[in-house]
Amino acid sequence: MMKGCGVRVVELIDIDGDGIDIVVGSSQRQAGHKSAEHLLTRGYRRIGYVGHDFTIDIRAGKRLGGFRAALAEKGLNFVDEEFSAGGASTVEAGRTGLARLLARQRNLDAVYFSNDDLAIGGYFHCLENNIAVPGDMALFGYNGLDIARLTPQPLSTIRSPRVAMGEIGAKLLLAGGPAQVVDLGFELIEGATS
Repeated sequence: MMKGCGVRVVELIDIDGDGIDIVVGSSQRQAGHKSAEHLLTRGYRRIGYVGHDFTIDIRAGKRLGGFRAALAEKGLNFVDEEFSAGGASTVEAGRTGLARLLARQRNLDAVYFSNDDLAIGGYFHCLENNIAVPGDMALFGYNGLDIARLTPQPLSTIRSPRVAMGEIGAKLLLAGGPAQVVDLGFELIEGATS
């Protein structure tokens, strides 16, 4: 319907899949894959996942798919997964989600979170329960939020150039150029939690 209405469309953040017109962002699948590679390279093998409703946030689902693919390449799977009640993507949901996951799986050596909000909540759970990060368990997020680098141990995460995505998308729209896909990539931030 949008393709046929004659109005220009700019899609931001996610370049995976078929775009309608102008698409500016980075590969969510590749971000998930690189996150897993980072943890696997550091020797983590008993990895859990804390996430939110990826039927609503399809980008988180694509990152999860990329992470699972990287695990499968090494003959691994997530040990266990916890999804927040009601699909919440908050610090509180991350704290509660990690607590639930660890109640079932005490011997995880790393946890991948669908985003930094949830990962910060997981970090708070670790602080409260004397779980050494990364000594007892590594944590990894996504977004590169300011708070993630300001915690006592900066969060290991993926930073995407979201401001640049908006700026470039607006410029391309105003320029009236052809339909195109612009991959701005992402940056893996090693942080101190993995």
